[in-house]
Amino acid sequence: MLKSNHLDSNLKLIISFTTIHMLLPELPLKNWLSTKMTLHLFMQIVGKIKLKKMPRKNHWWNITLFVNSKGITTQAIANGSDSFEIQFNFTNHTLEVFSSTGQNGAFELQDGLTVADFYNKLLETLTRLHIDIKLVDHPYSLPDENPMTTPFNQISEYHSYDKEYISRYWKIMNWVNND
Repeated sequence: MLKSNHLDSNLKLIISFTTIHMLLPELPLKNWLSTKMTLHLFMQIVGKIKLKKMPRKNHWWNITLFVNSKGITTQAIANGSDSFEIQFNFTNHTLEVFSSTGQNGAFELQDGLTVADFYNKLLETLTRLHIDIKLVDHPYSLPDENPMTTPFNQISEYHSYDKEYISRYWKIMNWVNND
């Protein structure tokens, strides 16, 4: 009997992995490395905005970005008596900023958009929405990696945005978030 139960659980595990493989798109790192690095830096910029605006809490757990039905969001961030939200909309491939004042801003995420362009467009959008922000404008990198010392507004070597791989990434993130 024990042997049968062991085989049943192994079979269920194989079926589960097969089902997951059928549900999730392939995302080989070598195929989207440049896009991943660009997106990583875009998200660092948005994360630094949230870090600057949010009150300090234990281990900064309140600074995380969240998966939602369209992509990845900051959720509401306080801005005086108002609030705003920054959202990577991976269904329309736009970066959207929503303000509780009713004013909004957005720009397209596309191949060729450098980190410097993203940084400048986002800060211009925030300024238009009367959201004042002063950032530490350097990317965070680990000391054992190739440290990045160039400010965001000067990074032009990362400019890849492959919509197909971004969609695959978001589909996987959405699946993980909902599991």
